[in-house]
Amino acid sequence: MNSNYRSASSSKITIAALGSAGAGLMSSGAILVALQFQSQRFQNVSPWHMLVFLARITTGLQVVQFVSWAAITGILIALGVNAASVSRARAAAVLAAGALVPIGLALFAHQLNRIWPDTTGPTQVPALGGLLALYSLGIPWVLGRLIRRWVPTDHATQQPMTSSP
Repeated sequence: MNSNYRSASSSKITIAALGSAGAGLMSSGAILVALQFQSQRFQNVSPWHMLVFLARITTGLQVVQFVSWAAITGILIALGVNAASVSRARAAAVLAAGALVPIGLALFAHQLNRIWPDTTGPTQVPALGGLLALYSLGIPWVLGRLIRRWVPTDHATQQPMTSSP
């Protein structure tokens, strides 16, 4: 087995994991902030209490959907980066890109709500659901391509990809 192949696939797994972590952390943080704004009138509500409350009301299917969406985001970022090695700068950029995806999705959905103001969800208007799906699938890959182009790798530790044994 070629050792360069293993390092390339492990770097893709690392990039996917970092992108997934960024998306998951930002999404869960945004939920906690939204709950905090909703509960400002209560004096004894801490982020820990909100997290426990959120864990109690979340179903297993919702957890699977949340984790799957974060994983798909990380995989799409990794496909966009397509790097043979992971530098610290790229790792930080991938983590930030994963965090930007849910923020952008919320902002994009808010803007689409101005076009379709009386909808209760993306399934009510197929075009709305299609645009949100296109964003969720396209933007992580585009962010990965931007990272590949603009964030340098550490050339001292990068090994050339060869197929010879």
